[in-house]
Amino acid sequence: MVARLGGDEFTVIINDCENDQSIGRIAQNILDKLAMPFYLEHEMAYISASIGITLFPNDATSIEALLKNADHAMYAAKNEGRNRFHYFTPAMQAAAELRRGIAHDLRAAIAGNQLQLYYQPIVDLASGSIHKAEALLRWRHPEKGFISPEIFVPIAEETRMIVEIGDWVFRQAAKQVAVWQAAYHPSLSYLKKFDIDYLKIDKPFVRNITPQSNDMVLCDAIISMAHG
Repeated sequence: MVARLGGDEFTVIINDCENDQSIGRIAQNILDKLAMPFYLEHEMAYISASIGITLFPNDATSIEALLKNADHAMYAAKNEGRNRFHYFTPAMQAAAELRRGIAHDLRAAIAGNQLQLYYQPIVDLASGSIHKAEALLRWRHPEKGFISPEIFVPIAEETRMIVEIGDWVFRQAAKQVAVWQAAYHPSLSYLKKFDIDYLKIDKPFVRNITPQSNDMVLCDAIISMAHG
């Protein structure tokens, strides 16, 4: 629900959000849309917004208190330079600033060769030979050291940088395969075809898997799609 309170102030009510990160993603989408230039009587116009976020029932339970919280958070966003969102709760704001900082640093990581691939061998236990390898993406931050993929991959997905990162990973892995083929053995030659015979489903999908659960249905769909 979107309502105009008066002047240039609007309220957006969002129900049944999956998690706190989805709230930030929606807020960022609103900011991005409003920041796009538009024509106003043949003139190019630009605007920006400041968004304050509060949660029911964690922050407050009454409408009046929630509106006051959102107002405080909105003015905090304006004080920080506008064109941004701010949470009313300090802990959530700190988490949002951490995600925003990682997203900013991740853009520099792609251009600054901070991303690395590590290869985990998959060994045939009967013969002891290495038949293939799993490419694992790692990020070595120049100041913070290694940052876990569990932290930066979801942020890369939210910001759509995952597409650029995925292209980089594919190119790097393909180059490494060529080096191994030339230096060691052509038992790896079939990789030129990039046939997919193994599928790894990420941990969040299988961690809480139970019969009749949504995770079970999703994993079943992923496996069926892979077979197809």
